[in-house]
Formats: sequence, C-alpha cells, structure tokens
Amino acid sequence: LSLDQDEKVHWKRIISCIRHKHNGKLIKIKTKSGREITATPYHSFVIRKDNKIIPVKGSELKVGDRIPVVKYIPANCVEAIDISDYVSENYVVDKNKDEIAPKINGKSIPNNIKLDYDFGYFIGIYLAEGSLTKYFVSISNVDENVLSKIRAFADKLGLNYGEYDNNNGFAESHDIRVYSSTLAEFLSNFGTSSNNKKIADFVFGANKEFVRGLLRGYFDKNGYVDFLKKGVMALSNSKELIDGIALLLARFNIFSIKSKMKGQFALTIPHRYAKIFYEEINFSVEKKRDELKRLISNLNENKTYDSIDMIPSIGDALTKLGEKVGYPKVILKKFERKQKIGRATLQRHLKRIEALAPDVLALKEYWLLKKAVESDVVWDEIVEIEEISYDKKYVYDISVEGLETFTTFEGVLTHNTMRTFHYAGVAEINVTLGLPRMIEIVDARK
Repeated sequence: LSLDQDEKVHWKRIISCIRHKHNGKLIKIKTKSGREITATPYHSFVIRKDNKIIPVKGSELKVGDRIPVVKYIPANCVEAIDISDYVSENYVVDKNKDEIAPKINGKSIPNNIKLDYDFGYFIGIYLAEGSLTKYFVSISNVDENVLSKIRAFADKLGLNYGEYDNNNGFAESHDIRVYSSTLAEFLSNFGTSSNNKKIADFVFGANKEFVRGLLRGYFDKNGYVDFLKKGVMALSNSKELIDGIALLLARFNIFSIKSKMKGQFALTIPHRYAKIFYEEINFSVEKKRDELKRLISNLNENKTYDSIDMIPSIGDALTKLGEKVGYPKVILKKFERKQKIGRATLQRHLKRIEALAPDVLALKEYWLLKKAVESDVVWDEIVEIEEISYDKKYVYDISVEGLETFTTFEGVLTHNTMRTFHYAGVAEINVTLGLPRMIEIVDARK
C-alpha cells in the first residue's frame, strides 16, 4: 500500500525486499495517535510541505513534524479461502465433497469457505472473548442477539454445539461450545489466548462484508461508548490485535487512536468518526447501539476540534484562493500563519467558497486544498523521537514502484531508502544518500 502525490493510497508492486547489516543506534518515532515506527537514522520518510509530499531523512525529523498514517485502505478483496491452507497435515480434504476433516475421527466442514458477514462475525466474537481446546471453540456471552448469531453459524457448518451457564466468581456468564477440532485449529491462526490474539493475514485482503462482520463481532463484546471521551473504545491485552483492528477500520475510512489504559492496549474511535462507525459497523447489542446513537445526536460536527487530523504546510494556497473569490481574508490569514488547519475546518471553508464562487473549480489553489481534504492519510504529529540500541544484525527495506512509499503494520507510511528516487512533479527533488547508500549497495551485492 503506497502513497502518491495525489495524497491517495494505491496498491503498488514490490520491486525488491532487501536485508542489510546495520551497526549503531536506531531512531524510534512515536506519534500523537499512538503509532510507532523504528528505522535507521538515514532511512527516509515523507512529510507535507507547501502542499507537496517530499522526502526527508529520519535524522532530520523533529518533534512537531507530521508524518502520514493511513486513514483509508481501498479494497483488495479475497472472496473465499481453503481451510486446508491454515491447518496441519493432520487434516485431509475430500476433493469430491470439498470437505475437510481430521484423519482420525471428527466431523467434516466445508474446505472452501466463503468470507461472508456470518463467518466474519464469528471470528470477531472469538477474538473478543473466545477460547480454544483441541476439540472445540468456546464463546462466552449473555446477550441473546449475539448468542443467536453463534448458533446460526454453527448450524450453517453443520456442527454440534452445547450451552452452559457458569459463574466465574465475578458475574454470571453463558458459554457456547462449538465442537470441531478442524475449526479450532483454524482459529488458532488468530491466537489462542487474550495476550496473543491477532488478525490472520488473509483478513486484511478479505471482502468488505466479512471485515464488517468481524469488526461488529469484536466490538459487540469488547467495544463500548465513552461519553467522556466522546467516542467508541475497545480494550485488549494484545497490542498486535489492536494494531490489526485499527487497520481493518481503515477499510471503512475510520481513523482510530491507540493508547495504553490500566495495563491494557486501548483503541479509540474519535467523535468525528463515530457517525461512520454507526453507519458501517455499529453494534448488535441494543444498549450499545442506542448509546452510540445518542452520542452522535449530541455532537455538533461544526464545533468538534480534532488536534490529530490537521493538514500541515498549506503555504499561501488558502489565502490566495480567498483573495481570488472575495472570501474574507481575515478569516483565512491565521491558517497561513499557523501553517496547519483541521481537515473538517478546511472542508467547511471550501464549501462556503464553492457556494460563493461557482467558478472556483477553475482555480489551482482550490484543487490543491481539495486534494488535502480528500486525502487517504492523516498527517500524524510526532510527539517523541528517541535513539534506541539494536541488538540484531540486520535491518530490512522494501522497494516499491512509483513514489517508493510503503505502509507498515502500524499504518505509518514511510519511504524506501535503498534506491535513489525522484518525485514526479517535483523536479527540484532528487535525493541520494551518500556514504550509507554506497555501503548498502555493497552489502546488497554480497
């Protein structure tokens, strides 16, 4: 996933993946939304300057600079998978029936399984509160709406299940055990305990309905509406799971903030994205759904300040646009002075300018700012840069066609270091990396 000058992300072909030696410190960068990225000091990043995307070495970054984090991930859809690709050799496929079962005893299930909403929901609820044994998958929940979805999924696969009331000493609970060793082994790809739960790789390319179901299942149990923070929250013992959920939310153009809370990893969907969450994901649990609806009804979208989703380095484009269409200069000048403006604020001013001057579509400043408003990234502020020791021998780099940018698992878009690069449309930028570049070439040839 790569960022272009149009500030949109696109799927790009990987040209090479290179491993090379590194001696010395690395830099660890933390952003306001809770993202992190670690790189060599001479690794290049991208920033926004005068409405253009330009490269900069990591050693030149400073606190307060803003780097891109993916806000929207376009579809790259996988419609179905073969369960046999995700279990051990202890399971065998009956090709005539396209079913898979244990070699010794055990009920079969479909091998080629469609990635639909129901399957996604079951995985989501497992990620939130499921556990495994060798022979069954257990889900704990007391909401009848959720329980009925689990039963329907088991029936769909023709699997037996049992239900049990239990009291773990804290609260009354209800367990459903779905009996299938094949299903249990498949779900181990999503982790087996609260500390190591994660999103299996194929999910990131799965079709949207499957992802929608997974997210709803997860938030039905682990999500809640926080009226104090004015957003939707979820907690987990697994950082990798929270990172994965954040990326999946980006499939729906929902940006989230990551933090730590009471020893757990927290994910917050800010107020600005609560309405999108309501329309695209929502809750099955009636109480939570009503609380989310109440949160949205109490929000004034024109007065909600967002300190994270700010568009930096707008140059004089906004004031020049205002001058050309007769928009009050005093309103826009402060944004030129600060060199940042909230996405929603900029969008509001552009709508007013469109109404004031219908011929604004012919002006280049309008399109520069429109591009920023409709970008697929959030320009996330750097809040900390620290040098850290690195006790391993190698570092890695990815070369991608086009503008040479690629996305990390944290959602941070960074730049390839291994190649001399030139940005299309920015003729004055042609970056080489001196001695580190020469050393890397030699190491790569080895």
